[in-house]
Amino acid sequence: MERDFDPLLRRSQWVLLMVHELHKLGYQRLWFVPGMSPSGMHWRCSVTHVGNIKRTHGAMMCDFDDAAHYATG
Repeated sequence: MERDFDPLLRRSQWVLLMVHELHKLGYQRLWFVPGMSPSGMHWRCSVTHVGNIKRTHGAMMCDFDDAAHYATG
């Protein structure tokens, strides 16, 4: 399999890997919330605690300011 060395893709993968490693260390109450920019051109994600996740929708936050954010844009 050919490796992709696109810097934006690699940084995005590092964010996912970070959450994976934190889960392995016992931080399962940290959640990853994926998303896209309004234009659809850039990937966004937030890492927040489980208490900031809406009970009716597992991929939406209650409070945007109570999270760490990353975007490829």
